[in-house]
Parts: sequence; C-alpha cells; structure tokens
Amino acid sequence: MLWLPSLFESVLYPPGNLLRVADQTVFRASSPKAGIGSALEILAAPFRPIPGWLGGRTAYDELQLTATQVGVTWLLVPVVVLLGAGWLARRSNDHDGWKLVALTSVMLAAGLLAVASVQGDPFPYLFYWRETLAALTAFAAVSIAIRSVAHNRGSMRLAVPVLGAVSVFFGSVSLTHQIATTPLVFDRFGPVTQDLLDQLDAQGEPSQPVLVRVSGTPLGGVHGGLIDELARRGAPIRVDGGQPFQYGHDRTATAADVSAVWYVAEESDAVSLLTSVPGSRVVAQHHVLSTVDRDRLTTLQRKLAMQLDAAGEASLASKLASPLVGFALGDVPGLDHADLDELARLNQAVEDGVCECAVIAVPPSYAGPVPGPTSS
Repeated sequence: MLWLPSLFESVLYPPGNLLRVADQTVFRASSPKAGIGSALEILAAPFRPIPGWLGGRTAYDELQLTATQVGVTWLLVPVVVLLGAGWLARRSNDHDGWKLVALTSVMLAAGLLAVASVQGDPFPYLFYWRETLAALTAFAAVSIAIRSVAHNRGSMRLAVPVLGAVSVFFGSVSLTHQIATTPLVFDRFGPVTQDLLDQLDAQGEPSQPVLVRVSGTPLGGVHGGLIDELARRGAPIRVDGGQPFQYGHDRTATAADVSAVWYVAEESDAVSLLTSVPGSRVVAQHHVLSTVDRDRLTTLQRKLAMQLDAAGEASLASKLASPLVGFALGDVPGLDHADLDELARLNQAVEDGVCECAVIAVPPSYAGPVPGPTSS
C-alpha cells in the first residue's frame, strides 16, 4: 500500500520519481558518495552508551556541523544482540521472533546502503533514523528474551506489548527533548519568511506567473516556505521541471512560460551577486544590517567575487558569506586581507541576526550563472 503512490506517479508521469532517484543516486551521482567505510562509522554511533533514544544526545561535529563517525567495533553490539536473539528464538521455536530478527537485520543492511549512498556533506538531520534502528534492535532482543522465558508462563505474555509501549514513550520523549534543545536551530527562519511574505502581500506580488528558484543553500527553508504559502493563497507560483515530486506536476514551467524569474536567497553573497544582474529587481528583502554596513557588505562580496574569478577560483565564491571567510580564502593570491577581515566581521553580524535574505526578480531571458551550489 505504501508503494502505490510512487508506482502510480511513475505510470502517470514517466519516468517517475523512483527512476529519477535511482538515476541520481546510483547511475549518475553528482558528487562522491559516503561509501561503505564511512557508512559503517556513521551507523555505529547510536550503539554507543548512552544512545540518543535512551536520553543521551546524538553527537555531531560542531565545527563542520556533520554527523559524527565512531569506531566500527561498536557495530559488534547489534551483531551480537541479534545473533543472541536469533539463538533464543530458535531454541524456543519462536517463529515470530525469527521474523523480527530477520526484519531488523534487513533494515540495518538497508540503512547501511542508504548511508553509503549519501552524497555531499553528511549533515546530522539526514541520519536521525539511526536512533530508531538502534531502538528496534534493542526491542527485538529484549522482547524475544521475554517471549522465550514466557513460553510456558502465560502471566508474562503481556510483558512484550508493555515493553513496546514503554519503549515508544521514552523514545518519543527523548527525541522531542533533543529537537527542542538542539543548538542547530532552523526555525529562526520562520519570522524571516513571514517578513518576506508580508512585503509580497503589501505589494500584491506576484500578480503574474513567476518561476521561483533557490540560489545558494535552502537549509533555512525560506524558499520552500514561500512557495508553500503563496501556492496556498492561490498565487501563480511555478517551479522548474525537476521539482514536481515536491510541488506538483501542475506547477512546473519554464522561463518562457512566466513573466519573471524569482530567486530566493538565504545568504548575503547570493543577494550581492544576483542584484548585480542587469535588469534585476529586489522584490522583498529581510535586513539585519544598517544601510551603511549592508552597502559595504555588497561592495566587498562583489569585489572579492571578481578577484576570485580572475584567480581561477570562482568556485570559492560560496565562502563569501561565511564568518570564516578569512580562513577559507586567505591563501588565494591577490585578495586583500584587510577586505577579508572586514567581510568576516560583517558576515558574523549577519549570522547573529539570522540572515540578509531576499527575493530577487531577474528577466526570464537571463541565462547567466547563478551564485551558489545550485548553479547550473
């Protein structure tokens, strides 16, 4: 039943999302995959004491903001636990227990392949389901042990459902606590999105069909939030053809079908570079800097972007919004270190205030480069 929507979508809109996912992750990966070695180290993390699903905190690299990799030897925990559970199930002739061990083993193997196929940075939010796998492994072992003891004791038959209920309760409380107290707070972009929506509403935008794209990193959710809310209000929002799985096939369009192309930028460098496009127009913008600082930020980012391009390091322009820009670009010849230091200070002020975000319209005919990792 769960597979039916994906199968119907593949039939109605060939080749369908399933084949696209397989093509991008298996056949034509756009960047190097994590690989089995890294996958083993990432998957082992929730089997250390004290795991997140028992009240501990899921560790991550605070400098790189990536998932923490641990020693592969911690994977001996689920291996030994499942072997022991399988032996108990066989000894007590527990066929359902065998099925649970097999299901858990298959899910762990599938999880390993999923992690190994991840492309790009291994951000922690991609792997929170590891905690569920670890909890399921523990539940399988304990429940089979109880069933083995209760084989001839009817009074213990309620122990397994009670154990399951308690596990779900404490696991849910622990996960909720982690989400509520995590230092990686992205909901601060909610007020930013609302500010941009209010500006668009006050201007009566969009009045004509527009193609909405993202420039740079969409992790704050501003791009998706704007599209969702504007579409809910009935605005003529369109997206590129590669996004029907997210926004619907009836909302896809090309630049030739719309009156304008809007780029949603969560990072100041994307704003600075997009506003330099001939014919561009700022539709809505969220400010955290003074006018003087904002103008200086724009000047520095445009200047350094040109210098990076001249030095053959245009790919490093994505670092221009980072407070660590001095470290990232300090070795590039031709860059003024005083400019880098000043830009680092301004970038830190932007980060402290959430973002210098904007919605920028460019002519539909514009086919030049778009700043950020989503450039094509």
